[in-house]
Amino acid sequence: MDSFQHIQNVTHLHHAYLIRGDVDASLEELEKVLTARNVRTQGNPDFYRARHESFLVEDARHICNYASLKPVEEKKYIVIGVDTINTEAQSALLKAVEEGTGHSIFFFLVGTGVSVLPTLLSRCVVLGGETNISTSEGEDFLKLSYAERIKLAEKLAKNQDKTTAKNILKSLLVVHQHTPFPPKKLKELLDAHTYLSTPSSSIKTILGHIALIL
Repeated sequence: MDSFQHIQNVTHLHHAYLIRGDVDASLEELEKVLTARNVRTQGNPDFYRARHESFLVEDARHICNYASLKPVEEKKYIVIGVDTINTEAQSALLKAVEEGTGHSIFFFLVGTGVSVLPTLLSRCVVLGGETNISTSEGEDFLKLSYAERIKLAEKLAKNQDKTTAKNILKSLLVVHQHTPFPPKKLKELLDAHTYLSTPSSSIKTILGHIALIL
């Protein structure tokens, strides 16, 4: 599986991964790959594995508490497989990912249909799944001049094409995983994605603002 080949072969692991696909099969494969990287998955206080049908905010708080503890050795490896996860739990997990950076590596394994908050996605390397968003739309947007970006925003607004506008913003978040934006610009990009999801939002205004700041 390409997702796990990446994890097995990369020199330095990212601090958070989101892997889409068959959760149980992914859990089994991930443990094999981590073992190949000399990570002990049995009897290791720095290795945490959990499988949830429904992951709730209480579960996320437990992860936060575990992640806040210093590792016995160099790193903590936190593996979580879920069938469903609500918004509140994802927001709580975001805190764990942010505060655990440096000594914890997270692996979130979800089904291909699970909706994940853009704020959490932006902090993860996303692997696997047919629903992955590529970097192509975001990269194409960044290559445009400011005038061309505004023209595109006006065209999408005229056609009321929120789907394409959202895909551009999602793709820009994937671009961020490879070439990070400054924190302020990332926040504005995340806010734009949130605002665009509201019924009365203006494609031209939101995408036009992103055209200006990036």
